[in-house]
Amino acid sequence: MRLGLGISIPGTSGLVQAAFSPLDLSPVLWLDASDTSTITETGGAVSQWDNKGSLGDFTQGTAAVQPTSGVTTKNGLNVIDFADDHLISTDAASSWKFLHDGTDHHMFVVWIPATSDPLTNQSAFGITSSGGSVGIRGITYFGLFDEDSGAHLVNNGTSAATRPVYNQVLSVMTQNVWHVVDVAADPDNATASLRSTMVVDGGTPGANNTLTNACSAANPSFTLYIGNTGNLTDDLYGSIAEIVIFDKALTAGEITDMRDYLNNKWSVY
Repeated sequence: MRLGLGISIPGTSGLVQAAFSPLDLSPVLWLDASDTSTITETGGAVSQWDNKGSLGDFTQGTAAVQPTSGVTTKNGLNVIDFADDHLISTDAASSWKFLHDGTDHHMFVVWIPATSDPLTNQSAFGITSSGGSVGIRGITYFGLFDEDSGAHLVNNGTSAATRPVYNQVLSVMTQNVWHVVDVAADPDNATASLRSTMVVDGGTPGANNTLTNACSAANPSFTLYIGNTGNLTDDLYGSIAEIVIFDKALTAGEITDMRDYLNNKWSVY
């Protein structure tokens, strides 16, 4: 093995390779509950979760809806618990417009939705108006959603009747079970079946169902919520270990690196 300027160690070969990090791929969002230095809490109540990506942090000033840290672990690592709680981006709403204006993006989440949810829908994160008119519901509605039997990926438009909905039926994503889920989104792809591809636990992509209308850069901006769709009615009951979002398409190798990193770290599947 050769180190620095011609220095070698006898009896070794190959190169030392640094451990993979999501930062290698320049994420806009990286929330990592195992890194407790990024969590501001009082008595376990989380008021801020720092983003290790390029955009800003997430906060919650209302004590009654602050999620909880330091109680639950996965693979010996801290996670954040949600029970009708949520965190809100400190960035301008326009910072998240890439999630619904046709820009390619890729999203990853390690989470567990609970079976004790008293609501119809659960959401790991989302961006939408109070009326649900525009947004991405990234790794959100599945099974319990009263309009779909699968995972509700992307909303975009002005009404439920006209916006395109990329819905993937994922019977393998169940409640009360930890999952590593990722979505490759190419919203303006001319081929409907390629506009979104969701994979649960490194398995087979879900079946695609695509309605009409294309994404538009003219759509209004709304901020990103963690543990809520953004409409303040569909909160998560469950836990989140990690969320990573890229405002670009990833290569097949990069996607594999991310899936392996998350699964090796959290030991999900």
